[in-house]
Amino acid sequence: MASALGHAADPTQQRLLYSSDITYVGSFNLPTPPSGRFGYGGMGLSVSADGKTLYVGGHVYDQSLGRVAIPDPIGGTASLIQAPVSVPGSIGGNEGSPRELSGTLVFNDRLIVQKRIYYDNDGSGTTHAVGNLDISGFSSFKRLANLPSAQYGNGYMGLIPPEWQSLLGGPAFSGNSSMSIISKVSNGPSFFVFNPDDVGVKTPIPSIPLMYYTLSNPLAPDVANDIWIRADQSNAGIAFPSGTRSVLFFSRHGYGNRTYKVPDGCGGESGEGAAPYRRQITAFDANDLLAVKNGTKKPWEIRPYDWWVVPGPTDKCAEFRASGLAYDPMSRRIYAAFHYGESPKIHVWQVSGDPGKAPPGPPKNLQVVQ
Repeated sequence: MASALGHAADPTQQRLLYSSDITYVGSFNLPTPPSGRFGYGGMGLSVSADGKTLYVGGHVYDQSLGRVAIPDPIGGTASLIQAPVSVPGSIGGNEGSPRELSGTLVFNDRLIVQKRIYYDNDGSGTTHAVGNLDISGFSSFKRLANLPSAQYGNGYMGLIPPEWQSLLGGPAFSGNSSMSIISKVSNGPSFFVFNPDDVGVKTPIPSIPLMYYTLSNPLAPDVANDIWIRADQSNAGIAFPSGTRSVLFFSRHGYGNRTYKVPDGCGGESGEGAAPYRRQITAFDANDLLAVKNGTKKPWEIRPYDWWVVPGPTDKCAEFRASGLAYDPMSRRIYAAFHYGESPKIHVWQVSGDPGKAPPGPPKNLQVVQ
């Protein structure tokens, strides 16, 4: 039996998503607030429970968060609900590196937030806190358990579809990917299952590691390829659409040879690069995550079943604002911020409303390009 949306009774038999299932809807501008600022922001996106409000991170160095009304239809400029306000709380670790509000999640009428240290040389920065939906009253920050280092899990967050929660061990996930220092963060996307109700209650916060990649076990070899390279340090996050078994990682991928401090017109001159670049969806099968949960695979053994270019605007540098992605299960829409400096935009994609339809074709050859 299946529901009206084609949800299989057994989640492990649900279909996989492919490129034709993700369509570009459009974009909208962020308003100019009377206080605070959205410029150089866009991190930590999340959607309210009713799907009408978007939480949006302010300027990357302000550790702030605001709220806007999602335009209907998509387009124009969003209406301001709450100007960005600072989210207080220390996360420890390397005090000489900037702090960022990296992720947010609405769960059971509470607002889960997390911060990270951009350049965490010892991987010790704590991560998660909880507050009220009006961006107030936050608890102290605590770390997830079972992280190789704090950087492995302190970027994006998202909800696990209801039909997968008992199988994977919880209602939500937290993760991160590919940033400085590369030995202290997952070399590919990570996926740690946790219960947001534990935030502010348990120390450390219990988690189940289902996907991550160490420096010695990266997602792909550190040469030109179609999947991942260590210069891929501009990721948006993961969406796990209900009624499917697809776990979709949105990131900027450099599919050229990796360079270090070589000018590429996109910031590669100040660090690692791998031009040319594209915004990419790398798709994983939740059945592989389940195999890790059941002990038949290791978290670094998971490989994608497909990848494709994110539909919509293209540009030379193809940058995402790091950790700026949210999925709304009600509308089946994905929201992400692109890095537009003083004028960030929120872009929107629609996930197919018929998860039960036949897939459009076989996956690509995912071999490394030498």
